[in-house]
Amino acid sequence: MIMWAEIIRIIIWPLALVILALLFRKPIQERIRAMKGFEYLENKDGKKRVRVSFIETSLRESREILEIPENSLKELPHQDDPKQAIMYAWADLEKCAQEKVDELGIDYKQSGFKNTALVYLELRGCFPPKTETAIQNLQMLRNQIAHYPSEAISDIDANEYIGIKDEIKKTIDAIQGVPAVQLKSISMIMRNLSSVIDDGAYNHITISEIHEHIENETILNFIAEMDGAQELKGILDSDLWKGFDRFYTKSLKSIYYGYAGKERSKWGIENSGLCLIMAWTVEIIQMGSGWHPNENLSEL
Repeated sequence: MIMWAEIIRIIIWPLALVILALLFRKPIQERIRAMKGFEYLENKDGKKRVRVSFIETSLRESREILEIPENSLKELPHQDDPKQAIMYAWADLEKCAQEKVDELGIDYKQSGFKNTALVYLELRGCFPPKTETAIQNLQMLRNQIAHYPSEAISDIDANEYIGIKDEIKKTIDAIQGVPAVQLKSISMIMRNLSSVIDDGAYNHITISEIHEHIENETILNFIAEMDGAQELKGILDSDLWKGFDRFYTKSLKSIYYGYAGKERSKWGIENSGLCLIMAWTVEIIQMGSGWHPNENLSEL
């Protein structure tokens, strides 16, 4: 018995490491593929610096998703300290976003929004997913430098960061207006409805009840009061999405006036009021335009 206990004591940690390696083999493989080792570079001041491979990977990802040719990133003038250059570059990006918001005449802080203009534009759906990913990468690197000043950054990294920042600024400069309604708000309704339908506690709600709430323009409050749909109150109570409730209820009314009584023939629904709301919400999305697929998700 003592011998078996000793054997278990000896093999337990190697076995645990093997299990962890199996559980996390995909993330580990991705990191290994992304890692190119450490590259020693000489800065303008003659000092040797180590180019951190994961920083290089994030910059390369941003460059690739924005389809910036590698040879198009020229050496750019910046401060002698590459870290300071990156901090200035991020501040310049936020300044560009603020100037765009001012140009559009939007006082987003009046509504109580406490973040930056860049975050505001992102939340309002002004950027395609690729640009959002690039912005998030640049912000991550900026924060990494701010909170971990010992991080080694090369001149090449700083130049690449600034080049990517300039491409994002072009996207910001091209913004003509902020979308009145963001797809995320509509998809949030669908996500909450899915939870409510799955719970089964509201299967008794009829199509007639839904018709009544649509006519009275109380449909969003009706859904938000259900268990599992409390997230919707974030939309109703947030000034950032001001006007969304009116858009949604008016859109449902438009569909109701055109198709009430034809639910079975058009959508195959004749019993569940919640399923009808889900179908009509999908219809609102299909009647719109401008949706951006996240190609990074499918690795297209």
